[in-house]
Amino acid sequence: LGLFVVQAVIAVQLLMATGYIEHYGLLRAPNGRGGFQRIEARHSWNAPHRMTNWTIFNLGLHAEHHRW
Repeated sequence: LGLFVVQAVIAVQLLMATGYIEHYGLLRAPNGRGGFQRIEARHSWNAPHRMTNWTIFNLGLHAEHHRW
């Protein structure tokens, strides 16, 4: 049970770090109202390599959900 909890904590931390890098870790211009411009596909991390997508379940094609 202890190893499962440790593994779960590590998995959640990796997921949160990846989400930060994909959405907020890239530079966006200030919008003049104290925030930053809206996230668009060009602001998203993308790695369209076949092996990357096979090993991380298409996470490398992240910019696709910012298209809409």
